[in-house]
Amino acid sequence: MPEEVKLTKSKEEEKVQKLLDWYGELYRERSLYHEMWQDITDYVVPRRYNFKGDKQRGLTVGDNVFDGTAQSAHDILVSGFYGNILSAQFPWVRLQIPSFGGSTFNRASSMRKYNHRIDKIPEIRTFIEDYEYALYNEYQRSNFYDVMPEFISDASSIGTSTIYMEEDVTSGKTIYTVCNPGECFISTNMFGKVDTLFRRFNMTLRQLKQKFPGRLPSEIETMDKSETQFSVIHAVYPRSEREMYQVGAQFVPKIDNKNMPWGSVYILEEKKVILAEQGYRQFPYACWRWRVNSEESYGRSPSSDALITILGGNILAKSMYKVAQLAAEPPWNIPVEMRGQERIVPNGRNYYEDKARLAMPSPVGSNYSIGKDREDEVRNIIKNFYHVDFFMMLSRAAMEGAQLSVPQVMEMQSEKASVLGTIIGRFASDGLDVINDRTAELATEGGRMPEMPQIMMELFGGQTLKYDYIGPLAQMQKRLFRTQGIMSGLKVMGELEAIKPGTMDLVNIDYAAKELLESFGWPAHAFTDEDEVKQTREARNKQIMQEAQVKQAALMSQAVPNLSKGAEANSPMDQMMQGKLAEGLQ
Repeated sequence: MPEEVKLTKSKEEEKVQKLLDWYGELYRERSLYHEMWQDITDYVVPRRYNFKGDKQRGLTVGDNVFDGTAQSAHDILVSGFYGNILSAQFPWVRLQIPSFGGSTFNRASSMRKYNHRIDKIPEIRTFIEDYEYALYNEYQRSNFYDVMPEFISDASSIGTSTIYMEEDVTSGKTIYTVCNPGECFISTNMFGKVDTLFRRFNMTLRQLKQKFPGRLPSEIETMDKSETQFSVIHAVYPRSEREMYQVGAQFVPKIDNKNMPWGSVYILEEKKVILAEQGYRQFPYACWRWRVNSEESYGRSPSSDALITILGGNILAKSMYKVAQLAAEPPWNIPVEMRGQERIVPNGRNYYEDKARLAMPSPVGSNYSIGKDREDEVRNIIKNFYHVDFFMMLSRAAMEGAQLSVPQVMEMQSEKASVLGTIIGRFASDGLDVINDRTAELATEGGRMPEMPQIMMELFGGQTLKYDYIGPLAQMQKRLFRTQGIMSGLKVMGELEAIKPGTMDLVNIDYAAKELLESFGWPAHAFTDEDEVKQTREARNKQIMQEAQVKQAALMSQAVPNLSKGAEANSPMDQMMQGKLAEGLQ
Protein backbone atom coordinates (compact mmCIF):
# COMPACT_ATOMS: atom_id res chain seq x y z
CA MET A 1 0.00 0.00 0.00
CA PRO A 2 2.75 2.55 0.83
CA GLU A 3 4.35 1.81 -2.54
CA GLU A 4 1.09 2.66 -4.35
CA VAL A 5 0.83 5.96 -2.46
CA LYS A 6 4.41 6.81 -3.38
CA LEU A 7 3.74 6.01 -7.05
CA THR A 8 0.65 8.25 -7.12
CA LYS A 9 2.59 11.09 -5.53
CA SER A 10 5.40 10.63 -8.02
CA LYS A 11 2.97 10.99 -10.92
CA GLU A 12 1.59 14.17 -9.38
CA GLU A 13 5.06 15.60 -8.93
CA GLU A 14 5.87 14.73 -12.52
CA LYS A 15 2.75 16.51 -13.77
CA VAL A 16 3.49 19.56 -11.61
CA GLN A 17 7.05 19.79 -12.89
CA LYS A 18 5.93 19.40 -16.49
CA LEU A 19 3.42 22.22 -16.11
CA LEU A 20 5.94 24.45 -14.33
CA ASP A 21 8.43 23.87 -17.15
CA TRP A 22 5.73 24.81 -19.65
CA TYR A 23 4.99 27.94 -17.63
CA GLY A 24 8.70 28.83 -17.74
CA GLU A 25 8.71 28.63 -21.53
CA LEU A 26 5.65 30.86 -21.76
CA TYR A 27 7.21 33.34 -19.33
CA ARG A 28 10.37 33.64 -21.41
CA GLU A 29 8.30 34.23 -24.55
CA ARG A 30 6.23 36.96 -22.91
CA SER A 31 9.21 38.66 -21.26
CA LEU A 32 10.13 40.00 -24.71
CA TYR A 33 7.17 42.39 -24.40
CA HIS A 34 7.81 43.58 -20.84
CA GLU A 35 9.80 46.70 -21.72
CA MET A 36 7.11 47.94 -24.12
CA TRP A 37 4.34 47.09 -21.65
CA GLN A 38 6.15 48.99 -18.90
CA ASP A 39 6.35 52.12 -21.06
CA ILE A 40 2.65 51.81 -21.89
CA THR A 41 1.66 51.43 -18.25
CA ASP A 42 3.90 54.36 -17.27
CA TYR A 43 2.48 56.82 -19.79
CA VAL A 44 -1.00 55.55 -20.77
CA VAL A 45 -2.46 53.41 -17.94
CA PRO A 46 -0.50 54.14 -14.76
CA ARG A 47 -3.03 52.19 -12.68
CA ARG A 48 -1.59 49.02 -14.23
CA TYR A 49 1.94 49.98 -13.10
CA ASN A 50 2.37 46.72 -11.16
CA PHE A 51 1.51 44.39 -14.04
CA LYS A 52 4.43 42.10 -13.17
CA GLY A 53 3.51 42.02 -9.48
CA ASP A 54 7.03 43.00 -8.37
CA LYS A 55 6.25 46.47 -7.03
CA GLN A 56 4.72 47.74 -3.83
CA ARG A 57 0.98 48.23 -3.84
CA GLY A 58 -0.59 51.62 -3.34
CA LEU A 59 2.25 53.68 -4.82
CA THR A 60 1.66 57.14 -6.26
CA VAL A 61 2.13 56.76 -10.00
CA GLY A 62 2.38 59.05 -13.01
CA ASP A 63 4.90 61.47 -11.50
CA ASN A 64 7.04 61.12 -14.64
CA VAL A 65 4.18 62.07 -16.98
CA PHE A 66 4.23 65.68 -18.21
CA ASP A 67 1.59 65.33 -20.93
CA GLY A 68 -1.72 63.64 -20.19
CA THR A 69 -2.97 63.56 -23.80
CA ALA A 70 -2.43 59.81 -24.19
CA GLN A 71 -4.21 58.99 -20.93
CA SER A 72 -7.13 61.27 -21.78
CA ALA A 73 -7.41 59.98 -25.36
CA HIS A 74 -7.26 56.38 -24.17
CA ASP A 75 -10.03 57.00 -21.63
CA ILE A 76 -12.20 58.51 -24.37
CA LEU A 77 -11.59 55.48 -26.59
CA VAL A 78 -12.53 53.07 -23.78
CA SER A 79 -15.67 55.00 -22.83
CA GLY A 80 -16.69 55.43 -26.47
CA PHE A 81 -16.09 51.79 -27.29
CA TYR A 82 -18.07 50.63 -24.27
CA GLY A 83 -20.90 53.12 -24.71
CA ASN A 84 -21.31 52.41 -28.43
CA ILE A 85 -20.97 48.61 -28.52
CA LEU A 86 -22.41 47.24 -25.29
CA SER A 87 -24.15 48.85 -22.40
CA ALA A 88 -26.78 48.03 -19.82
CA GLN A 89 -28.85 50.88 -21.23
CA PHE A 90 -29.72 49.37 -24.63
CA PRO A 91 -30.01 45.99 -26.41
CA TRP A 92 -26.66 45.16 -27.99
CA VAL A 93 -26.82 41.48 -28.97
CA ARG A 94 -29.39 39.17 -30.47
CA LEU A 95 -29.40 35.54 -31.48
CA GLN A 96 -28.77 34.87 -35.14
CA ILE A 97 -30.28 31.74 -36.66
CA PRO A 98 -28.20 29.98 -39.35
CA SER A 99 -29.62 30.48 -42.83
CA PHE A 100 -30.16 27.80 -45.46
CA GLY A 101 -29.35 28.24 -49.11
CA GLY A 102 -32.22 26.12 -50.43
CA SER A 103 -35.62 25.07 -49.20
CA THR A 104 -35.63 23.50 -45.76
CA PHE A 105 -39.01 21.77 -46.10
CA ASN A 106 -40.25 19.93 -49.21
CA ARG A 107 -43.43 20.81 -51.09
CA ALA A 108 -45.47 18.16 -49.29
CA SER A 109 -44.56 19.43 -45.83
CA SER A 110 -47.02 21.54 -43.87
CA MET A 111 -43.99 23.59 -42.76
CA ARG A 112 -43.05 24.68 -46.29
CA LYS A 113 -44.46 28.15 -45.62
CA TYR A 114 -41.47 28.66 -43.30
CA ASN A 115 -38.88 28.05 -46.04
CA HIS A 116 -36.28 30.86 -45.84
CA ARG A 117 -38.11 32.08 -42.70
CA ILE A 118 -36.89 29.64 -40.08
CA ASP A 119 -37.05 32.26 -37.32
CA LYS A 120 -40.82 32.53 -37.91
CA ILE A 121 -41.48 28.97 -36.75
CA PRO A 122 -43.38 29.47 -33.45
CA GLU A 123 -41.17 27.13 -31.39
CA ILE A 124 -37.96 28.70 -32.71
CA ARG A 125 -39.28 32.24 -32.39
CA THR A 126 -40.22 31.58 -28.75
CA PHE A 127 -36.80 30.05 -28.08
CA ILE A 128 -35.01 33.08 -29.57
CA GLU A 129 -37.00 35.50 -27.39
CA ASP A 130 -36.49 33.40 -24.24
CA TYR A 131 -32.78 32.87 -24.98
CA GLU A 132 -32.09 36.58 -25.47
CA TYR A 133 -34.07 37.48 -22.33
CA ALA A 134 -32.17 34.90 -20.26
CA LEU A 135 -28.79 36.07 -21.62
CA TYR A 136 -29.51 39.72 -20.83
CA ASN A 137 -30.72 38.66 -17.39
CA GLU A 138 -27.43 36.88 -16.75
CA TYR A 139 -25.49 40.04 -17.54
CA GLN A 140 -27.78 42.29 -15.52
CA ARG A 141 -27.51 40.09 -12.42
CA SER A 142 -23.74 39.79 -12.60
CA ASN A 143 -20.74 42.14 -12.56
CA PHE A 144 -20.41 41.97 -16.35
CA TYR A 145 -21.10 45.64 -17.11
CA ASP A 146 -18.83 46.73 -14.24
CA VAL A 147 -15.72 44.96 -15.55
CA MET A 148 -16.07 45.38 -19.31
CA PRO A 149 -14.49 48.88 -19.39
CA GLU A 150 -11.36 47.36 -17.83
CA PHE A 151 -11.46 44.55 -20.41
CA ILE A 152 -11.52 47.14 -23.21
CA SER A 153 -8.85 49.22 -21.48
CA ASP A 154 -6.32 46.38 -21.31
CA ALA A 155 -6.77 45.52 -24.98
CA SER A 156 -6.46 49.13 -26.15
CA SER A 157 -3.38 49.77 -23.99
CA ILE A 158 -1.36 46.60 -23.38
CA GLY A 159 -2.84 44.98 -26.49
CA THR A 160 -3.99 41.71 -24.89
CA SER A 161 -6.97 41.48 -22.54
CA THR A 162 -8.20 38.43 -20.65
CA ILE A 163 -11.42 37.75 -18.77
CA TYR A 164 -12.23 34.62 -16.75
CA MET A 165 -15.78 33.37 -16.30
CA GLU A 166 -16.94 31.08 -13.50
CA GLU A 167 -20.13 30.20 -11.65
CA ASP A 168 -20.91 31.36 -8.14
CA VAL A 169 -23.01 28.36 -7.16
CA THR A 170 -24.23 29.96 -3.94
CA SER A 171 -25.84 32.98 -5.62
CA GLY A 172 -26.47 31.37 -9.01
CA LYS A 173 -24.56 34.11 -10.84
CA THR A 174 -21.79 34.20 -13.40
CA ILE A 175 -18.71 35.98 -12.11
CA TYR A 176 -16.44 37.83 -14.54
CA THR A 177 -12.83 38.55 -13.59
CA VAL A 178 -10.63 40.75 -15.78
CA CYS A 179 -7.13 39.40 -15.23
CA ASN A 180 -4.13 41.67 -14.85
CA PRO A 181 -2.19 41.35 -18.14
CA GLY A 182 0.92 40.53 -16.15
CA GLU A 183 -0.79 37.41 -14.74
CA CYS A 184 -1.52 35.76 -18.07
CA PHE A 185 0.76 33.74 -20.34
CA ILE A 186 -0.78 32.49 -23.59
CA SER A 187 -0.09 30.12 -26.45
CA THR A 188 -1.92 29.76 -29.75
CA ASN A 189 -2.79 26.75 -31.89
CA MET A 190 -1.89 26.27 -35.56
CA PHE A 191 -4.72 28.60 -36.59
CA GLY A 192 -3.59 31.47 -34.36
CA LYS A 193 -6.36 31.00 -31.77
CA VAL A 194 -5.49 31.19 -28.08
CA ASP A 195 -6.14 27.71 -26.67
CA THR A 196 -3.65 27.61 -23.79
CA LEU A 197 -3.37 30.01 -20.87
CA PHE A 198 -1.35 29.92 -17.68
CA ARG A 199 -2.39 32.44 -15.07
CA ARG A 200 -0.10 33.17 -12.13
CA PHE A 201 -1.83 35.18 -9.42
CA ASN A 202 -1.88 35.68 -5.67
CA MET A 203 -4.53 34.40 -3.26
CA THR A 204 -4.76 34.97 0.47
CA LEU A 205 -4.90 32.03 2.86
CA ARG A 206 -8.57 32.77 3.52
CA GLN A 207 -9.35 32.69 -0.21
CA LEU A 208 -7.44 29.42 -0.64
CA LYS A 209 -9.46 27.79 2.13
CA GLN A 210 -12.69 28.98 0.49
CA LYS A 211 -11.81 27.76 -3.00
CA PHE A 212 -9.89 24.58 -2.12
CA PRO A 213 -11.33 23.29 1.16
CA GLY A 214 -9.34 20.36 2.54
CA ARG A 215 -6.79 20.50 -0.29
CA LEU A 216 -4.09 22.66 1.30
CA PRO A 217 -0.88 21.19 2.79
CA SER A 218 -1.22 20.78 6.56
CA GLU A 219 1.48 23.35 7.39
CA ILE A 220 -0.47 25.99 5.42
CA GLU A 221 -3.91 24.87 6.54
CA THR A 222 -2.97 25.42 10.20
CA MET A 223 -1.53 28.93 9.71
CA ASP A 224 -3.22 31.72 11.66
CA LYS A 225 -2.54 34.68 9.36
CA SER A 226 -5.53 34.71 7.01
CA GLU A 227 -4.22 37.51 4.79
CA THR A 228 -0.91 35.84 4.01
CA GLN A 229 -0.56 35.63 0.23
CA PHE A 230 0.49 32.63 -1.85
CA SER A 231 1.22 32.24 -5.55
CA VAL A 232 -1.19 30.06 -7.51
CA ILE A 233 -0.82 28.96 -11.14
CA HIS A 234 -3.95 28.05 -13.08
CA ALA A 235 -3.06 26.09 -16.21
CA VAL A 236 -5.73 25.59 -18.89
CA TYR A 237 -4.77 23.66 -22.00
CA PRO A 238 -6.35 21.35 -24.63
CA ARG A 239 -6.18 17.71 -23.61
CA SER A 240 -4.31 15.58 -26.11
CA GLU A 241 -5.34 12.31 -24.44
CA ARG A 242 -8.82 11.47 -23.21
CA GLU A 243 -10.19 8.26 -21.73
CA MET A 244 -12.57 6.56 -24.18
CA TYR A 245 -15.25 3.90 -23.83
CA GLN A 246 -17.12 1.87 -26.42
CA VAL A 247 -20.76 2.45 -27.34
CA GLY A 248 -21.78 -0.10 -29.94
CA ALA A 249 -19.27 0.16 -32.77
CA GLN A 250 -18.05 3.63 -31.76
CA PHE A 251 -15.64 4.95 -29.15
CA VAL A 252 -16.68 8.14 -27.36
CA PRO A 253 -14.80 10.16 -24.73
CA LYS A 254 -15.64 9.62 -21.11
CA ILE A 255 -17.33 12.71 -19.69
CA ASP A 256 -15.92 13.72 -16.32
CA ASN A 257 -13.74 16.51 -14.96
CA LYS A 258 -10.54 14.80 -16.03
CA ASN A 259 -11.72 14.02 -19.57
CA MET A 260 -13.13 17.35 -20.69
CA PRO A 261 -11.72 18.87 -23.92
CA TRP A 262 -9.74 21.40 -21.85
CA GLY A 263 -7.69 20.40 -18.86
CA SER A 264 -7.50 22.63 -15.79
CA VAL A 265 -4.92 22.35 -13.02
CA TYR A 266 -4.41 24.65 -10.02
CA ILE A 267 -0.89 24.53 -8.58
CA LEU A 268 0.29 26.02 -5.29
CA GLU A 269 3.63 27.32 -6.50
CA GLU A 270 5.38 27.54 -3.10
CA LYS A 271 4.78 23.87 -2.31
CA LYS A 272 4.56 22.55 -5.91
CA VAL A 273 1.37 20.63 -5.18
CA ILE A 274 -1.87 20.32 -7.14
CA LEU A 275 -4.79 22.02 -5.42
CA ALA A 276 -7.41 20.91 -7.96
CA GLU A 277 -7.58 19.15 -11.31
CA GLN A 278 -10.70 19.41 -13.41
CA GLY A 279 -11.77 20.36 -16.93
CA TYR A 280 -13.94 22.51 -19.17
CA ARG A 281 -16.15 21.84 -22.16
CA GLN A 282 -15.29 25.32 -23.46
CA PHE A 283 -12.23 27.47 -22.98
CA PRO A 284 -13.09 29.44 -19.79
CA TYR A 285 -11.07 32.51 -20.71
CA ALA A 286 -11.87 35.08 -23.37
CA CYS A 287 -8.54 36.42 -24.65
CA TRP A 288 -9.04 39.43 -26.91
CA ARG A 289 -6.07 40.89 -28.74
CA TRP A 290 -6.69 44.32 -30.28
CA ARG A 291 -4.57 43.51 -33.31
CA VAL A 292 -2.12 40.65 -33.91
CA ASN A 293 0.97 40.47 -36.08
CA SER A 294 1.18 37.18 -37.95
CA GLU A 295 4.37 36.09 -36.20
CA GLU A 296 3.29 37.06 -32.67
CA SER A 297 1.00 35.62 -30.00
CA TYR A 298 0.42 38.79 -27.99
CA GLY A 299 -1.56 41.72 -29.32
CA ARG A 300 -0.67 45.21 -30.41
CA SER A 301 -2.79 48.26 -29.68
CA PRO A 302 -3.22 51.99 -30.41
CA SER A 303 -0.97 52.59 -27.41
CA SER A 304 1.86 50.47 -28.79
CA ASP A 305 1.42 52.09 -32.22
CA ALA A 306 1.56 55.58 -30.71
CA LEU A 307 4.24 54.83 -28.10
CA ILE A 308 7.12 56.63 -29.82
CA THR A 309 4.94 59.69 -30.39
CA ILE A 310 3.75 59.56 -26.77
CA LEU A 311 7.31 59.40 -25.43
CA GLY A 312 8.38 62.26 -27.70
CA GLY A 313 5.36 64.30 -26.68
CA ASN A 314 6.19 63.75 -23.02
CA ILE A 315 9.75 65.05 -23.55
CA LEU A 316 8.38 68.05 -25.44
CA ALA A 317 5.82 68.75 -22.71
CA LYS A 318 8.56 68.59 -20.07
CA SER A 319 10.58 71.15 -22.04
CA MET A 320 7.52 73.36 -22.40
CA TYR A 321 6.98 73.25 -18.65
CA LYS A 322 10.54 74.55 -18.24
CA VAL A 323 10.03 77.25 -20.90
CA ALA A 324 6.79 78.39 -19.27
CA GLN A 325 8.38 78.48 -15.85
CA LEU A 326 11.39 80.33 -17.25
CA ALA A 327 9.09 82.94 -18.78
CA ALA A 328 7.11 83.31 -15.56
CA GLU A 329 10.15 83.23 -13.25
CA PRO A 330 13.18 84.32 -15.32
CA PRO A 331 16.69 84.62 -13.86
CA TRP A 332 17.63 88.10 -12.65
CA ASN A 333 20.73 90.20 -13.23
CA ILE A 334 21.44 92.00 -9.96
CA PRO A 335 24.28 94.44 -9.22
CA VAL A 336 26.83 92.90 -6.94
CA GLU A 337 26.43 95.61 -4.32
CA MET A 338 22.75 94.55 -3.88
CA ARG A 339 23.64 90.97 -2.96
CA GLY A 340 21.47 89.87 -0.08
CA GLN A 341 19.38 93.04 -0.25
CA GLU A 342 17.25 92.34 -3.35
CA ARG A 343 13.52 91.79 -2.97
CA ILE A 344 12.28 89.91 -6.07
CA VAL A 345 8.85 89.33 -4.58
CA PRO A 346 5.37 90.83 -5.07
CA ASN A 347 5.36 94.40 -3.70
CA GLY A 348 9.11 94.17 -3.06
CA ARG A 349 11.15 97.40 -2.72
CA ASN A 350 14.69 97.77 -3.99
CA TYR A 351 16.58 101.03 -3.30
CA TYR A 352 19.22 102.31 -5.69
CA GLU A 353 21.29 105.44 -6.45
CA ASP A 354 22.64 104.73 -9.91
CA LYS A 355 19.87 104.35 -12.53
CA ALA A 356 22.24 102.37 -14.70
CA ARG A 357 22.67 99.83 -11.93
CA LEU A 358 19.19 98.28 -11.79
CA ALA A 359 18.13 94.70 -11.02
CA MET A 360 16.34 93.33 -14.07
CA PRO A 361 15.28 89.95 -15.50
CA SER A 362 17.68 88.27 -17.86
CA PRO A 363 16.40 87.79 -21.44
CA VAL A 364 16.01 84.01 -21.97
CA GLY A 365 15.50 84.10 -25.72
CA SER A 366 12.93 81.23 -25.79
CA ASN A 367 10.22 81.05 -28.45
CA TYR A 368 7.25 79.67 -26.56
CA SER A 369 4.81 79.93 -29.48
CA ILE A 370 6.84 77.62 -31.75
CA GLY A 371 7.07 75.00 -29.01
CA LYS A 372 3.36 75.34 -28.28
CA ASP A 373 2.46 74.80 -31.95
CA ARG A 374 4.61 71.68 -32.10
CA GLU A 375 3.10 70.41 -28.86
CA ASP A 376 -0.44 70.85 -30.22
CA GLU A 377 0.53 69.01 -33.40
CA VAL A 378 1.87 66.04 -31.41
CA ARG A 379 -1.25 65.97 -29.26
CA ASN A 380 -3.49 65.83 -32.33
CA ILE A 381 -1.45 62.92 -33.73
CA ILE A 382 -1.86 61.02 -30.45
CA LYS A 383 -5.62 61.68 -30.47
CA ASN A 384 -5.84 60.32 -34.00
CA PHE A 385 -4.29 57.04 -32.86
CA TYR A 386 -7.16 56.68 -30.38
CA HIS A 387 -9.92 57.86 -32.79
CA VAL A 388 -10.89 60.70 -30.47
CA ASP A 389 -12.37 62.70 -33.37
CA PHE A 390 -14.93 59.95 -33.97
CA PHE A 391 -16.13 59.65 -30.38
CA MET A 392 -16.12 63.43 -29.86
CA MET A 393 -17.53 64.34 -33.27
CA LEU A 394 -20.69 66.12 -32.14
CA SER A 395 -19.09 68.11 -29.32
CA ARG A 396 -16.26 69.18 -31.63
CA ALA A 397 -18.73 70.30 -34.31
CA ALA A 398 -20.62 72.33 -31.70
CA MET A 399 -17.40 74.00 -30.51
CA GLU A 400 -16.52 74.92 -34.09
CA GLY A 401 -20.01 76.29 -34.68
CA ALA A 402 -20.79 73.85 -37.49
CA GLN A 403 -24.46 73.39 -38.33
CA LEU A 404 -24.92 69.73 -39.26
CA SER A 405 -28.15 68.10 -40.38
CA VAL A 406 -29.16 64.67 -39.05
CA PRO A 407 -28.31 62.89 -42.35
CA GLN A 408 -24.89 64.58 -42.39
CA VAL A 409 -24.15 63.48 -38.85
CA MET A 410 -25.24 59.91 -39.57
CA GLU A 411 -23.13 59.73 -42.72
CA MET A 412 -20.08 61.09 -40.93
CA GLN A 413 -20.52 58.62 -38.07
CA SER A 414 -20.90 55.72 -40.49
CA GLU A 415 -17.75 56.64 -42.37
CA LYS A 416 -15.77 56.95 -39.15
CA ALA A 417 -17.16 53.65 -37.85
CA SER A 418 -15.87 51.87 -40.95
CA VAL A 419 -12.31 52.72 -39.84
CA LEU A 420 -12.89 50.63 -36.70
CA GLY A 421 -14.38 47.73 -38.66
CA THR A 422 -11.50 45.28 -38.24
CA ILE A 423 -11.15 46.09 -34.54
CA ILE A 424 -14.85 45.58 -33.88
CA GLY A 425 -14.77 42.30 -35.80
CA ARG A 426 -11.97 40.89 -33.65
CA PHE A 427 -13.67 42.18 -30.49
CA ALA A 428 -16.78 40.26 -31.51
CA SER A 429 -15.07 36.99 -32.51
CA ASP A 430 -12.36 36.77 -29.82
CA GLY A 431 -14.20 38.61 -27.07
CA LEU A 432 -17.97 38.86 -27.12
CA ASP A 433 -18.69 35.57 -28.92
CA VAL A 434 -16.61 33.64 -26.40
CA ILE A 435 -18.18 35.49 -23.47
CA ASN A 436 -21.70 34.84 -24.76
CA ASP A 437 -21.03 31.13 -25.33
CA ARG A 438 -19.39 30.64 -21.95
CA THR A 439 -22.12 32.61 -20.16
CA ALA A 440 -24.81 30.55 -21.87
CA GLU A 441 -23.01 27.32 -20.93
CA LEU A 442 -22.75 28.27 -17.25
CA ALA A 443 -26.36 29.45 -17.17
CA THR A 444 -27.51 26.23 -18.87
CA GLU A 445 -25.70 24.14 -16.29
CA GLY A 446 -27.44 26.22 -13.62
CA GLY A 447 -30.85 25.69 -15.24
CA ARG A 448 -31.31 29.34 -16.18
CA MET A 449 -31.43 29.04 -19.99
CA PRO A 450 -34.34 27.78 -22.14
CA GLU A 451 -34.14 24.30 -23.61
CA MET A 452 -33.61 24.15 -27.36
CA PRO A 453 -36.77 22.84 -29.13
CA GLN A 454 -36.56 19.50 -30.93
CA ILE A 455 -37.24 21.01 -34.36
CA MET A 456 -34.30 23.36 -33.87
CA MET A 457 -31.99 20.51 -32.92
CA GLU A 458 -33.06 18.59 -36.02
CA LEU A 459 -32.58 21.57 -38.33
CA PHE A 460 -29.27 22.86 -37.01
CA GLY A 461 -27.69 19.69 -35.66
CA GLY A 462 -24.41 20.54 -33.97
CA GLN A 463 -24.11 24.04 -35.41
CA THR A 464 -23.01 26.71 -32.97
CA LEU A 465 -25.42 29.54 -32.33
CA LYS A 466 -24.31 32.85 -33.80
CA TYR A 467 -24.72 36.35 -32.45
CA ASP A 468 -25.58 39.59 -34.17
CA TYR A 469 -24.36 42.76 -32.48
CA ILE A 470 -26.77 45.65 -32.70
CA GLY A 471 -25.18 48.38 -30.59
CA PRO A 472 -24.88 51.93 -31.97
CA LEU A 473 -21.39 51.42 -33.41
CA ALA A 474 -22.38 48.19 -35.16
CA GLN A 475 -25.46 49.92 -36.55
CA MET A 476 -23.32 52.76 -37.89
CA GLN A 477 -21.23 50.28 -39.85
CA LYS A 478 -24.26 48.45 -41.20
CA ARG A 479 -25.90 51.73 -42.09
CA LEU A 480 -22.91 52.75 -44.19
CA PHE A 481 -22.71 49.57 -46.24
CA ARG A 482 -26.39 48.61 -46.33
CA THR A 483 -28.06 51.99 -46.63
CA GLN A 484 -25.69 53.76 -48.96
CA GLY A 485 -26.13 51.28 -51.81
CA ILE A 486 -29.90 51.10 -51.45
CA MET A 487 -30.43 54.87 -51.35
CA SER A 488 -28.10 55.47 -54.30
CA GLY A 489 -29.77 52.67 -56.25
CA LEU A 490 -33.28 53.98 -55.59
CA LYS A 491 -32.24 57.43 -56.75
CA VAL A 492 -30.89 56.05 -60.04
CA MET A 493 -33.93 53.81 -60.54
CA GLY A 494 -36.23 56.80 -60.01
CA GLU A 495 -34.47 58.63 -62.83
CA LEU A 496 -34.72 55.56 -65.10
CA GLU A 497 -38.42 55.20 -64.26
CA ALA A 498 -39.02 58.69 -65.61
CA ILE A 499 -37.33 57.66 -68.88
CA LYS A 500 -38.92 54.22 -69.15
CA PRO A 501 -41.99 53.57 -66.99
CA GLY A 502 -41.99 50.13 -65.42
CA THR A 503 -38.28 50.02 -64.65
CA MET A 504 -39.04 50.13 -60.90
CA ASP A 505 -40.80 46.78 -61.27
CA LEU A 506 -37.33 45.22 -61.03
CA VAL A 507 -36.98 46.45 -57.43
CA ASN A 508 -38.33 44.56 -54.43
CA ILE A 509 -39.36 47.62 -52.46
CA ASP A 510 -40.45 45.57 -49.42
CA TYR A 511 -37.01 44.00 -49.07
CA ALA A 512 -35.26 47.34 -49.57
CA ALA A 513 -37.45 49.00 -46.92
CA LYS A 514 -36.74 46.20 -44.45
CA GLU A 515 -32.99 46.47 -45.05
CA LEU A 516 -33.13 50.22 -44.45
CA LEU A 517 -35.07 49.88 -41.19
CA GLU A 518 -32.76 47.14 -39.91
CA SER A 519 -29.72 49.31 -40.64
CA PHE A 520 -31.21 51.92 -38.29
CA GLY A 521 -31.62 49.34 -35.52
CA TRP A 522 -35.32 48.69 -36.08
CA PRO A 523 -36.32 45.86 -33.67
CA ALA A 524 -37.34 42.58 -35.28
CA HIS A 525 -40.59 42.33 -33.33
CA ALA A 526 -41.66 45.76 -34.67
CA PHE A 527 -42.06 44.38 -38.21
CA THR A 528 -45.56 43.39 -39.29
CA ASP A 529 -45.88 39.71 -40.17
CA GLU A 530 -45.73 39.08 -43.93
CA ASP A 531 -49.11 37.28 -43.95
CA GLU A 532 -50.72 40.22 -42.18
CA VAL A 533 -49.12 42.63 -44.67
CA LYS A 534 -50.54 40.58 -47.53
CA GLN A 535 -54.06 40.63 -46.04
CA THR A 536 -53.88 44.38 -45.43
CA ARG A 537 -52.84 45.04 -49.01
CA GLU A 538 -55.55 42.80 -50.44
CA ALA A 539 -58.21 44.62 -48.39
CA ARG A 540 -56.83 47.99 -49.46
CA ASN A 541 -56.81 47.01 -53.17
CA LYS A 542 -60.35 45.71 -52.91
CA GLN A 543 -61.51 48.96 -51.34
CA ILE A 544 -59.75 51.01 -54.01
CA MET A 545 -61.38 48.93 -56.74
CA GLN A 546 -64.86 49.36 -55.24
CA GLU A 547 -64.38 53.10 -54.91
CA ALA A 548 -63.26 53.27 -58.56
CA GLN A 549 -66.35 51.32 -59.65
CA VAL A 550 -68.69 53.62 -57.77
CA LYS A 551 -66.97 56.65 -59.25
CA GLN A 552 -67.20 55.18 -62.76
CA ALA A 553 -70.90 54.42 -62.31
CA ALA A 554 -71.56 57.98 -61.17
CA LEU A 555 -69.83 59.34 -64.27
CA MET A 556 -71.87 57.05 -66.52
CA SER A 557 -75.14 58.16 -64.91
CA GLN A 558 -74.26 61.74 -65.67
CA ALA A 559 -73.34 60.91 -69.30
CA VAL A 560 -76.53 58.91 -69.98
CA PRO A 561 -79.61 60.75 -68.64
CA ASN A 562 -81.75 57.65 -68.54
CA LEU A 563 -79.37 56.07 -66.05
CA SER A 564 -80.23 58.78 -63.55
CA LYS A 565 -83.64 57.12 -63.20
CA GLY A 566 -81.99 54.07 -61.70
CA ALA A 567 -80.87 50.72 -63.05
CA GLU A 568 -83.24 47.83 -63.57
CA ALA A 569 -83.02 44.96 -61.15
CA ASN A 570 -80.31 42.36 -61.97
CA SER A 571 -79.19 44.38 -65.01
CA PRO A 572 -75.44 44.70 -65.76
CA MET A 573 -75.60 48.28 -64.48
CA ASP A 574 -77.29 47.16 -61.28
CA GLN A 575 -74.59 44.50 -60.73
CA MET A 576 -71.82 47.03 -61.39
CA MET A 577 -73.36 49.40 -58.84
CA GLN A 578 -73.35 46.60 -56.27
CA GLY A 579 -69.78 45.51 -57.15
CA LYS A 580 -70.91 42.08 -58.37
CA LEU A 581 -69.88 42.49 -62.00
CA ALA A 582 -66.22 42.74 -61.11
CA GLU A 583 -66.51 39.63 -58.95
CA GLY A 584 -68.07 37.73 -61.83
CA LEU A 585 -65.31 38.74 -64.20
CA GLN A 586 -62.75 37.49 -61.76
